[in-house]
Amino acid sequence: MPTRGFCLIRGALPSGATAANGGVKLGVEISQGTVNLAADATNKWWSSPDDTSYLYIAHIVGSSASGGSNVQPIQPGINPSPDAPNAGVGFWAIATVDRTNPTAYIALGNSAWFAFNGVPGVFTADAQVRDWVIANNLWDNYIGSANTTNPEVPVSP
Repeated sequence: MPTRGFCLIRGALPSGATAANGGVKLGVEISQGTVNLAADATNKWWSSPDDTSYLYIAHIVGSSASGGSNVQPIQPGINPSPDAPNAGVGFWAIATVDRTNPTAYIALGNSAWFAFNGVPGVFTADAQVRDWVIANNLWDNYIGSANTTNPEVPVSP
């Protein structure tokens, strides 16, 4: 089950990890297995869904001081508390073995948009989803035509 490690950045990232798409909140393992995640005392890591069975978008999860759910994305402009009990990383995902499928990627993007903004998604092309993912410092494992960079190597800051 190939997975990749993701973290809410709490400090320096270890060698083999980078900030997703130039952001400062979501850390990502550059290649699966390149970081000894258990040895990183600064950042807490979450495993992605299986890369061979899911198309996904990784995102920062907000926090709740009273406990509660760990499924809500952090909204734009709000800084998560890295030490809050429910702050971390979540994944919007669609079960598929075809990570090149633009229709599935658009559907995933529209679901993520709804979760992020509270209104129905607006995407009609995979390039629109990809631009939104990059602009919001999220990360995905889509390998379709709209992803002109190597999707297995996150963009460095």
